[in-house]
Amino acid sequence: MSIEVRNGFDFIKLFKIKKGGIVNSFDTIVLQMPEDCHKIIKKEAFLQNITADIETGEHDIKPILKDMEINKMIGVNNLKIDEKKNILLELSAKVLKERYAEGINRNTISQVFVNINEYKIIEFNIPRSIEKAIIRKRADIFYDYEITDSINIYLNEMRLVSNRNKYFPKKYGTGLFFETYFDSNHRKLKVYDKEVEYLLPRNELIRKYCPKEKFKNKMRIELSLKGLGKIREEFEVFSGDVRLITLLNSPKNVLYKHFNLVLTTDKLYTVPRDIFSPKVSINETLSELGRQKLLEETRYDLSTVKRILKSKSKGEPTSQLKRMSESKARHAAKVLHYDFARIKAIGKALSKL
Repeated sequence: MSIEVRNGFDFIKLFKIKKGGIVNSFDTIVLQMPEDCHKIIKKEAFLQNITADIETGEHDIKPILKDMEINKMIGVNNLKIDEKKNILLELSAKVLKERYAEGINRNTISQVFVNINEYKIIEFNIPRSIEKAIIRKRADIFYDYEITDSINIYLNEMRLVSNRNKYFPKKYGTGLFFETYFDSNHRKLKVYDKEVEYLLPRNELIRKYCPKEKFKNKMRIELSLKGLGKIREEFEVFSGDVRLITLLNSPKNVLYKHFNLVLTTDKLYTVPRDIFSPKVSINETLSELGRQKLLEETRYDLSTVKRILKSKSKGEPTSQLKRMSESKARHAAKVLHYDFARIKAIGKALSKL
């Protein structure tokens, strides 16, 4: 195993894969399956959505599952049939009921369709559905990491080392999310207390099947990939359809890659675009941007702070930078108390999926 050390962090360039390959587990996926994968059992569960072409007068009839029916189906967020009789299906891992904590992966995918078939609204041919299903729009990958300290300790470390040049940390319920601002193919890394999230009212139904002990002391790390282009790029599917079975069997450890990208890369802060407005005083600029926030966003790089202040303000920020250097010293003393062992341990766990 080859190890590269940069900025005090271990980067595993070549990591060993367990026998059987990586197991990518999904919390949410959107699927499309052709007509020969299913048959409708309960026709009255569907509404007939009729659309007409004004010019030609032709009508399309698309069956849509009634809200009252879909609300009974745990983990089925959306189900409809298009004009070519393809099934469009948005699934949450909750569809697995007792196996919810495992997520949708190659070991549980059969159970997904078994559970849907039990509602006797639509019946899927399970082998054919797994073989022919293709990914549409979205795929959220996750891993539940067992923590040994308060989750706030982990989150504080992540705030200190996050790559603010591209991924900006924001509060997300009981955790943080790191979101790209500069990418047309959106992706978001979320880190949060899964046990607390599991106890929210929206998860009341799944609690009847999956006990809370499954998520005790678990910190969820979740990567949301939205847009087929991003999914293609991450799993390196450059032609043809993006098949479900391809993602389930993929050797690409996408979650590990992004964890390292977000939390172990050190780059300079990018100057906000709005700094090129008419110049005001240094103090007005600091009042607008926030002294502490500016220091944190620039990772206490005073040369970058000076560049930002001078680009937007009149005069030299000499006295302000002097006070900021004192803040930087206090921050450096605080950082010395961290060895970031927790973040390294998470990266190691992800590398072994």
